[in-house]
Amino acid sequence: TVTFYDTAWWRKAGLSGQLINDKGPIWFSLDDTKADDTFPSIMGFCLSSHCKEWMQKPVEERKQAILKQVSSLICYTISRMTAATVRYAV
Repeated sequence: TVTFYDTAWWRKAGLSGQLINDKGPIWFSLDDTKADDTFPSIMGFCLSSHCKEWMQKPVEERKQAILKQVSSLICYTISRMTAATVRYAV
């Protein structure tokens, strides 16, 4: 999955955009912002059998679960960064 933001707020906060989690839906993520700083985004990866399970769920449920997971893992940063507006998640 790729979640796009208005700004690369994690970089401004001194973070890498990498997440590692053993509960999913996202098991690990990487900063996928382009080299010229356009399209600030975090790319998340869901592992095999867990991916099959998540793909059975409606798109909106998956989107909300991913956004909730990311925000819960770094909620202190999101709450401090007012420009962390999500454009869309796929």
